[in-house]
Amino acid sequence: MTLTTIFRSGLAASVFIAAATGVQAQTETDEVQQLREQIRALDQKIRVLERKTELKDEEAATAAKAAAKLTATDRGFTISSGDGANTLRLRGLVQADARAFFNDDPALTNNNTFLLRRARLIFEGTFNKNVSFLLVPEFAGGSPSIVDAYVNYALKPSLQFRIGRFREPVGLEQLQSDAVAFFTERSVVSQLLPNRDLGFQVGGDLFTNTLSYAVGIFNGVPDGSNNGAVAGTTVNADSDNAKDVAGRVFAQPFKNNADSALKGLGFGIGASYGRQ
Repeated sequence: MTLTTIFRSGLAASVFIAAATGVQAQTETDEVQQLREQIRALDQKIRVLERKTELKDEEAATAAKAAAKLTATDRGFTISSGDGANTLRLRGLVQADARAFFNDDPALTNNNTFLLRRARLIFEGTFNKNVSFLLVPEFAGGSPSIVDAYVNYALKPSLQFRIGRFREPVGLEQLQSDAVAFFTERSVVSQLLPNRDLGFQVGGDLFTNTLSYAVGIFNGVPDGSNNGAVAGTTVNADSDNAKDVAGRVFAQPFKNNADSALKGLGFGIGASYGRQ
């Protein structure tokens, strides 16, 4: 074998090895490219699955918000929308008396008796969070009647509008709910003040609820009675063109101070003016 033959054989071997190496490199490049494509495809599938999961969660959250809720507490039965913007609450109030008189006079009507003082179904609710209503029919007494019936629109806490039949904002005791009053009957002071009347009122809470105000125009009621021109009646109209004006301002300067011994202290003034 000559030197030329050896050189040619070595050159051929080198060319073969280089060709084989090139083929292997191309194969590895193709495999890497395939793996990248597979990774991209898997990543896309994962993104799609994640989005589907997010959509399902959003749909579940939307359904939960839209679903009505029914709750029962010591304040009654409440049906509300999922977001709490709309509510309807039903509760009741029953109060009874037992009255006894000494040295009864048969000629008088003040006999010993049990008396159903109040028997009421109370409907209250809200619409869109800022519109509320109260409807209270009374079943005690000779015939059913309407105690309260009004709609309240809260533009904001400091500015609210109320129209319907409700308590005039004069007497502090009269503004207390019958369910939480100290006694079944009101004090003599309440007999010197107007009670419920038909009218329109503007009010609200100021300075983080430490000052409240209310002023309104009403048909006018005699002291110690409900709306109507005659004391003791519940006529839903006015007997003349004259109207009464009533208002109240009440302050609780320590209300938001939880550690203060005076947090329950409040003072204010109320007054009414009119023909009645």
